[in-house]
Amino acid sequence: MAAVVCTTQIKTALPGLAVEPRPIGDLTLKRRNARKHPPGQIERLSGAIEAFGFVAPIVIGSGDVVLAGEARLAAAKRVGLETVPTISLAHLKPQEQKAYMLADNQLATLATWDDVILSKELIELQDFELDFSLDVLGFSDIDLSRLTLLDDRQNPESAVAEDEPPALQSTAVTLACPRGVIRFRC
Repeated sequence: MAAVVCTTQIKTALPGLAVEPRPIGDLTLKRRNARKHPPGQIERLSGAIEAFGFVAPIVIGSGDVVLAGEARLAAAKRVGLETVPTISLAHLKPQEQKAYMLADNQLATLATWDDVILSKELIELQDFELDFSLDVLGFSDIDLSRLTLLDDRQNPESAVAEDEPPALQSTAVTLACPRGVIRFRC
């Protein structure tokens, strides 16, 4: 069931929101956080912070507890930042803060990619001389290769000419199964 929010509710839900720098040491992590952040994610976020700056504020609640942005906070520590931008939702009730934390994490997972548009965007980025690796975008090498091939299929003028054999790429795959390990190359 969709919820309808009127303009009056929106205005009262955003009283005095402002981005404020806070020392990293003043922020507290929730004792229980259902969202886990693997080291590879923190590494890529660190690269993104170095490439673009810290542009997505950490959302905090009462007592400067992090509601959204734990991974960005870990990445900020990793690159040596002492302060980070924050937005406080301390005006919300504790149960609303908890609900916001869960919604912030879950709602992002509901989005999908338009692979054709995404492949075009990534290929355009590859054509630029960037001061950073595309790794900071969070896509694996396999994803980048797949999306590049997708663009070749969608954009015939960028594809290899028909009389040229396509370059073969080999990928090693290892699967762990209950009865042992399976290795194959494709």
